[in-house]
Amino acid sequence: MMLLVGCAFDTVNEEVKIYLKVQGALDAKQELEKIKNKMADIEKQKEKLEKVINATGYQEKVPSHIQEENAAKLAKLLQECEFFEKESSRLEAEMGQ
Repeated sequence: MMLLVGCAFDTVNEEVKIYLKVQGALDAKQELEKIKNKMADIEKQKEKLEKVINATGYQEKVPSHIQEENAAKLAKLLQECEFFEKESSRLEAEMGQ
């Protein structure tokens, strides 16, 4: 995944992320706060889904196609979390310069 210096970004959906080259000042603190908020939201979703998946009787009671959907959702959340962790590290490094 490519990370660009001096860019603002936003997530359109799970497959599309937008990077905009920013001229002038980029408020890295504001962007970092935005990332941390998204990470907190993703973490809540992940914990909720893991609770469902790890519930007693889940394997026996939940149809396999729902289990597959939940596994795909969890993988997507983990991927998004990884992306935002990298973005957070990148911005923190930029702020340290």
